[in-house]
Amino acid sequence: MTFKTLTRHFPRSLAVHVFSVAVGLTPFAPAQAQIPAPTQGQYNCQLSGQMAGASVAVGLGGQVISGTGVVECVDSNKQTTSIPVKLGLIGGGVGFDVTIIRNLTIRSSTVQVANPDTLIRSFGLGATTGATLLATGVSFNVAAKVSDASGFGFDIGFAGQDALGLGAHLYAMTFKVERAA
Repeated sequence: MTFKTLTRHFPRSLAVHVFSVAVGLTPFAPAQAQIPAPTQGQYNCQLSGQMAGASVAVGLGGQVISGTGVVECVDSNKQTTSIPVKLGLIGGGVGFDVTIIRNLTIRSSTVQVANPDTLIRSFGLGATTGATLLATGVSFNVAAKVSDASGFGFDIGFAGQDALGLGAHLYAMTFKVERAA
């Protein structure tokens, strides 16, 4: 089965595995619109990190991908703040899937906030669907919008090329950002 065949069967899907998927994901492009300089009391922040994990489902199942990263912020005085964080991409649902993800890079868009701790929380990624082939070294780059219950959100990109597995799934996903101990 080729990627072209997969996209015919999953037209709005992209996989966080070999072909990661969430409804509404778009190809990830690292270039972004010019963000205005932070005003007094504001920070421009970005989240980045590395993750790895697995997805297993036989009827019911789930996905756990975790790793470490950093929230880097610049204030209106050009002072930099870096917060080490633990990252998690966690979900559950239905499918038949056994996939190992060994290297997933994430990077957010620049987010303007009053406090860098605004990014330390859980965000919904929504319903995701994915299909994985027995393959390794297949690159993927996708972006998704994450948001919390209040509506605060931002874009985040997922890029990787080291996954191995076989299956298809439909999961509800959460993206967690916690301070590293």
